[in-house]
Amino acid sequence: MLRSALAEEVNRRLLLLVGAVGLMGSVLTGVAGGSLAVLQSNRDVATQADQISQAVSTILQLEATLPEKQAVLQLYRNQPFFLQSDVLNAVLVLDASGRTILSSRQALINRSIRDLRSTPLLRDGDTQRRIDCFLGQLSSAAAPTAKPCELEGHRFHWPWSTTQIALREVQLFQFGIDPKGSRYLILISLGTQATNSGVLHLVLLMVLSSALILGLMLWSLTWALRRQLLPGLQQLAETDGLTTLANRRNFMDLSQQALLQAETSQTFHVLAIIDIDHFKRINDQHGHLAGDAVLRQLADTLRDGLRDSDLVARLGGEEFALLLRCDAVMADEVLERLRSSVEFSECVWDDVVIPVTISLGAAATEHLGFDLDYLYAAADASLYRAKNEGRNCIRWATARKGDPERESWTSRLIIQA
Repeated sequence: MLRSALAEEVNRRLLLLVGAVGLMGSVLTGVAGGSLAVLQSNRDVATQADQISQAVSTILQLEATLPEKQAVLQLYRNQPFFLQSDVLNAVLVLDASGRTILSSRQALINRSIRDLRSTPLLRDGDTQRRIDCFLGQLSSAAAPTAKPCELEGHRFHWPWSTTQIALREVQLFQFGIDPKGSRYLILISLGTQATNSGVLHLVLLMVLSSALILGLMLWSLTWALRRQLLPGLQQLAETDGLTTLANRRNFMDLSQQALLQAETSQTFHVLAIIDIDHFKRINDQHGHLAGDAVLRQLADTLRDGLRDSDLVARLGGEEFALLLRCDAVMADEVLERLRSSVEFSECVWDDVVIPVTISLGAAATEHLGFDLDYLYAAADASLYRAKNEGRNCIRWATARKGDPERESWTSRLIIQA
């Protein structure tokens, strides 16, 4: 089945557009979902840090010795929730001197903050700066008007970071004790592998769901375009608006395909070019509307006189083209019948009969081969010969390959465009 190159190009570009829109939509949805998931993970980290700091604050306020408080903290750390999810990496409680008085890790108890700066817990510069600020405000050398430390903040958690450090300040109000000595800094190290995994799963879920939804929507849109819009656009682009015949480009595409198939199967074809005799005179004497009526009537005559396997097109102006699937003998009979039908038909415009005749130039593949450019040039030369020899007749091309009279079909299209 012959199909124009324009239809193939439209379908190809439509598929590319649909694919690009689907991919872009999935990416944007994934980015949006990932952003929301990251924001949610930061809220989760802050919530976990608050919960842990509240528990540690409660432990600090117990009327017990430090070893007893350490035992309670260790019990809290060994809760099934922490053991299964591994959310909590470590908890450190620093006093005013920078010493670790409580910790979920026994090895860190009674360690100075200076001894811990090289550990993964305190390698982060922002964490060290906040701790130094806390200790500086508690020292006697600190100015009374020193700017308060922003201890409650924490670094933004990105999915590729596996650890999140949070700081919380606790102040215990105990009568008879120096207030400076009752302030503590809680350092919480949270493992974020589970949070990151949740973010990744959410992003993948949103991307897959959006891809499914977008795929269904785009498939529906593509189906609607192909069924409703594209046929109309294709017909508009491939047919002549006045006669509804194929236009020049469509005829070229289909003829090229037909001749390629014919060369393979050695099926004879005939290319004919038709020109209305003295068409300018018709326009001048009866007006352009009358000329349009003549063109439409000729198109109807050609369409009615051909088979479905033949191609017919309006090349432009008063020029038409045929591609007949038959040998030269049969084509000569068909062309003569068409010429006679046009001559003896009546085109009436404003109660005036307009005489119409046509001249035809034809070229057969059995004589000249299957090259479309060469067939067109040979048929075009024969058409001019028919017009020079009295018009209203058929002239056949007898030129051979290699004759100098040859003009590219493509070049003619470029010139006329």
